[in-house]
Amino acid sequence: MILKDWLEKNNLKAYEISKGIGISQGTLYRNLKSGKKFRPETCEKIENFTKGEVDRVEAMWPELSK
Repeated sequence: MILKDWLEKNNLKAYEISKGIGISQGTLYRNLKSGKKFRPETCEKIENFTKGEVDRVEAMWPELSK
């Protein structure tokens, strides 16, 4: 599952996960909107925060999950 879909499924806003993974809201919004790749260490944090529902590969390359 890609992060954008995970946020919708869990009724969360992007700023709520940005705090949890320790990146700025701006960075998270930019990456979600533009499809820009997250850094590998951020992908690991996303995977941990979502308890594996969004794995690091899906966070790094969301286009592969479509």
